Amino acid sequence: MLAALFLFAGMTLADPALVVASADLVPAHVATSGAPVTFVNVNTHETESVVLPDDGVVDADTEARITHLFRCRRTGKERKPDQGLLQMLARLAHRYPGRVFEVVSAHRAAPASVRTSQHYSGHAIDLRIDGISLVELRTVAWQMHDMPRGVGHYHERGFIHIDHRPGEPTIGWDQRRKGQGYQYNPRWAILTN
Repeated sequence: MLAALFLFAGMTLADPALVVASADLVPAHVATSGAPVTFVNVNTHETESVVLPDDGVVDADTEARITHLFRCRRTGKERKPDQGLLQMLARLAHRYPGRVFEVVSAHRAAPASVRTSQHYSGHAIDLRIDGISLVELRTVAWQMHDMPRGVGHYHERGFIHIDHRPGEPTIGWDQRRKGQGYQYNPRWAILTN
């Protein structure tokens, strides 16, 4: 099995490196039926278990359940999640079967969010996956090279931001402490792209 070796910010060549096997990711061209996943909204403690199709196209019932779970935590307003974002989440569900996906934030309605935000448009999610390190989650999300994406690592707050950004450049960023500025194109994004 082929594996790719990735170095991360703060690591040296002498440090143990995170290895992610290329076969652990489901490429876009591989057709499967979908991936079961359980989401828990950490703000409301609501839980939904669904099957995410690999193409991100969900039936009306699944769409309604996900849309409600991903609603704005401040206003309660809902927005349908982007198909590309659901594709990315399906890939993560294939990679981490049986793990709970903890939703920190998904849709953010105005005025809590600017209208140009990926969260406002339903293209973004902030999450953790139970039992998976943030560094590993960040790496796997960053490896989705066929998807235009944004990946942010929020160290102190303990989550990874993932977004689907069609028509925009792929970008990675770090925020070490809440309120601190972003470091765009951090070392991990350069070394693993």
